[in-house]
Order: sequence, then C-alpha cells, then structure tokens
Amino acid sequence: GNSIMSRLPTTTVADGPPTVLSIDEAAAYLRLSPHTLELWRRQKKGPAHIKAGHHVVYLERDLVSWLMLQRVEAP
Repeated sequence: GNSIMSRLPTTTVADGPPTVLSIDEAAAYLRLSPHTLELWRRQKKGPAHIKAGHHVVYLERDLVSWLMLQRVEAP
C-alpha cells in the first residue's frame, strides 16, 4: 500500500553499518531534550539504546522503529 510504513527503507547488515547517535543527537532527531531521554531510560521506556560502560548511544533505525510504534491512526 501507500502507508508510511511501506515507504520506509528497510535496513539490513548488508546495507552497511547502522548510524550511531549520541544522546544529544538522538534527542535532536526526536525533537526531545536529552533530559527526557535520560528519564525514559531510568523508567525503562522510550527507544532502545545501547550502553557500553558509561556511554549510551542510540541506533538511528531503533529511533525510527520506536517512532513508528508511537504512530496513532486518524479515526
């Protein structure tokens, strides 16, 4: 169909490495504050993230997937 989901690109390992975003970059991408992302991580909600030691990063494709799950169809 012509739904937005069908027009989103699919990403596989063969497409190359995923785009990795810092907390600030992820917040800007989602138009949220870094503080909101921090609160959501503590509350175990929001988009998936990767924690390596004390560093937290987000994959762009995880942000897109999470955004699409937030989508509400018009009645």
